[in-house]
Amino acid sequence: MRYNPEQILAIKHSPSPLLILAGAGTGKTTTIIGRIAELISNKNIKPNEILVLTYTVKAADNLKDRLYSIIGEDIENLHSFNYHAFAKMISMEFYKDIGYQKEPNFITDSDIYFLIRKHMDNLKLLSSGYKRNPIIAIKSFKNI
Repeated sequence: MRYNPEQILAIKHSPSPLLILAGAGTGKTTTIIGRIAELISNKNIKPNEILVLTYTVKAADNLKDRLYSIIGEDIENLHSFNYHAFAKMISMEFYKDIGYQKEPNFITDSDIYFLIRKHMDNLKLLSSGYKRNPIIAIKSFKNI
């Protein structure tokens, strides 16, 4: 893999926190993969000591797949999550510390659609279009 000078600086940075901030298509993921490979291969950092957070499940899986081709099966111990999965995992592990008596339940998309549909008639909708096409309304409300 060929890296530009800025990527090399990030990859070779000492084993300490590092923020990589760059625009789309600039090689952030490639740089992060190179950095993780460097930490594991040359800095004696174990994969289970690394946490990688991404925005999507697809990105987390892609990152792990690409690292697997470089590092091998040791990468299975890497902690790679999207933000939502990580927050859920932490919430489930420490629910008592944040004031819950039992493990919290997390609402799913199906739950959201069910609740919106159940209460649709009680909502004061300004647009008659929503009443004509409740599926669009439900999907719109889910985003809110």
